[in-house]
Amino acid sequence: MRVTTRWMAVLAVVAGFGAISTLRAEDAKIDGDLKKMQGTWVKAGSDGPDAKWVIEGDKLKATVNGQDYNCKLMLDSKATPHSSADLAIKDGPVEAVGKTSKAIYKFDGEKLVFCVGPPGSDTRPTEFKAAEDDAYLFEFKKEK
Repeated sequence: MRVTTRWMAVLAVVAGFGAISTLRAEDAKIDGDLKKMQGTWVKAGSDGPDAKWVIEGDKLKATVNGQDYNCKLMLDSKATPHSSADLAIKDGPVEAVGKTSKAIYKFDGEKLVFCVGPPGSDTRPTEFKAAEDDAYLFEFKKEK
């Protein structure tokens, strides 16, 4: 019985180290702009759609005008003329699931600004401006 208990303790410790190393590996991927985006972002000001975004790792949980979306967020901060993002929609409205929304983003002081194209569109917005059915402008402030 003692031997079994000791082996269970050893296995628990080894499993714990494995989990810690996995967490550290995931943390290592979160750097640069993605690291700055971590947390909850709420609508800044009165313009634009009603929205709240929660970014944890590379996962984006977005609520936009009462619709919930779960996306994988992929950034390219070196893209020109604006940093770009792809939002791969994993869960949400049926017509959006499995599609990707192409976007541009920037940090403007304390604000995070995204201009997002519609799901499945081949084109990426080129400026930070809303355009009916072609681009949606979001201005966020970090929730404290």
